[in-house]
Amino acid sequence: VVERASGLAFEAYVRDQVWVPAKMTRTLLEHPQEIVPRRARQYVRSTGPAGVRNAPYADLSIKWAGGGAISTASDLVRFVLALESGALVKPATLDAMLTPATLADGSKTGYGLGWMIPSAPAGGRSFAHSGGATGGTTYLYRDGATGRIVAILANVEDAPDLAALARALASAAGPANRLAPG
Repeated sequence: VVERASGLAFEAYVRDQVWVPAKMTRTLLEHPQEIVPRRARQYVRSTGPAGVRNAPYADLSIKWAGGGAISTASDLVRFVLALESGALVKPATLDAMLTPATLADGSKTGYGLGWMIPSAPAGGRSFAHSGGATGGTTYLYRDGATGRIVAILANVEDAPDLAALARALASAAGPANRLAPG
């Protein structure tokens, strides 16, 4: 859909419209044949003596639009900063993204357009997104109470309690100084 609407290859579109404006210099789509310098080895849990084993190969290029990107914690933080600064979407669009959906019975879902919306703390809005693939788990969290953005990348599949860890890190760090993206 993106390619047809934009006239660009998907990779060119996300690079030009998301990664460059957000100053995400170390984010790319995974091409299975390419070597990625300083890439972490990925693992899956096992019942063996080490508790983990090497993750099997998974070609994520088949789902680029839904999780086939490789990034860093710093770039994920830059993504949230760019969203909040208006560099990627208009403020009204971000508001819509961070508004929990309402079901037919009137109840709220706790999920907006692509973002989990935890209960709002006093003084701000929180939002989060999790991810997982063979051998890895991620959690990106923006804490409304402190303004902190926490990006956790774990090189093990199904890493437990990343949401709780992100909330604890944001809380322990205290209020954030607002910085411009980059």
